Formats: sequence, structure tokens, C-alpha cells
Amino acid sequence: MDRAELRRHLERLDAAVPTLRASSPDRRHFWQAFASMAAAIESKAATSEDAQFVGRRAEEIL
Repeated sequence: MDRAELRRHLERLDAAVPTLRASSPDRRHFWQAFASMAAAIESKAATSEDAQFVGRRAEEIL
């Protein structure tokens, strides 16, 4: 997946955070769900630089 596609997926993840937090009565559930979603995006990165980009952006979202 190229950087533009990764950005689109990360934008969707960012937009989903408020709903995910509201629907997660247990903070552990939120963290597990967020980490799983971020990892799924990161796994699609074509290069290690793109994977690092995803990781940095996921941290910024939080």
C-alpha cells in the first residue's frame, strides 16, 4: 500500500477514535481495538519507512 493509501486509512482510524472510545466501556477494550486497527494498517506498509510513518501517526492520533 502506498503512502497516500496509508494516510486515508489513518484518517479513518482518527475519525473512528471518538466513537470507539464511547463504545468501549473498558479502557482495555479501546486500547486493544485501537492497537489492532493500527497494526492492520501498519502491516500493509510497503516499506519500513512507511511502517514507521504509520506508527508515528498512530501515536499522534492518540
